[in-house]
Amino acid sequence: MVERKGRVDAIEDLGAMDLVAFNGGVNPWGNPFITAGFRPGAAHHRSLVEKWGFTGFDKVADVGSGYGRWSVFLGEVNGLICGYERNAGAVELSRKLADYFELPNLRFEVGDVTNIPAEDASFDAVWCNNGLHLFPRAKFLTEMRRILKPGGPLFLGQYIGLGTSLANFCAGYGKGGLGDHLTKFGLGTMKEAESIETNGLTYCPPDHIGRVLEAFGFELSREHPMEPQMRAGAQASDMFADEMRDIAAFARRLEEDEAFRNEFVRYPDIANRYPVNMNVLAVKR
Repeated sequence: MVERKGRVDAIEDLGAMDLVAFNGGVNPWGNPFITAGFRPGAAHHRSLVEKWGFTGFDKVADVGSGYGRWSVFLGEVNGLICGYERNAGAVELSRKLADYFELPNLRFEVGDVTNIPAEDASFDAVWCNNGLHLFPRAKFLTEMRRILKPGGPLFLGQYIGLGTSLANFCAGYGKGGLGDHLTKFGLGTMKEAESIETNGLTYCPPDHIGRVLEAFGFELSREHPMEPQMRAGAQASDMFADEMRDIAAFARRLEEDEAFRNEFVRYPDIANRYPVNMNVLAVKR
């Protein structure tokens, strides 16, 4: 039985908690992101923290901590948790939640994830959920290696997969053609597929992830294998399989060849062949 700090279990119907109302009507992002709140419930968050081995550490960094959702559940079962988030309003909300859940071991700072205000090798572990595709990947991984102790784990949760890139492209193209923001997002992630020095929005093929991490002084965890998450739905045909052997070239053809593009978007279920996202655990060498 894991001994937990704080008072999360004292909160009635945690999943229905309205964080905008809790924050005095202020939404730090001004978009629906925050409305997810703690909707999946405590058991969901706790199971992931435990599944990936993030318990019993003295000091953990939650990088791209958002409103502190994962920091809360990391804080129940670890020592000091330091959350770094570029949105100042979200940092203020995180601090309010730390007080509300009675977790004084949570600390939050406004910070650039490529320039963490911490000394070298100062963290036992680093948690980063649903953020890597938004960061400059090379700078981010270099900084994570700097702040981690040797042998320390780095969790990369919800790392965007090809299924998401393809679904975004098809959905966006149907609404607004090549100019739609989802179309651009899908193309951008695919065109950067094989690059290491990128500025975010990066889809990384599963067989490429290990090579990228190795280039920055990490190795994939053998104890916790990479976990692709697939979209439910009809299994797609093998159409376009040959064209998709080179994802970056495929994306360029989608962008430049209208006839090819219009034929491809007739089969949006092809996205079901590929991971929506991936959970990855790496270890600093």
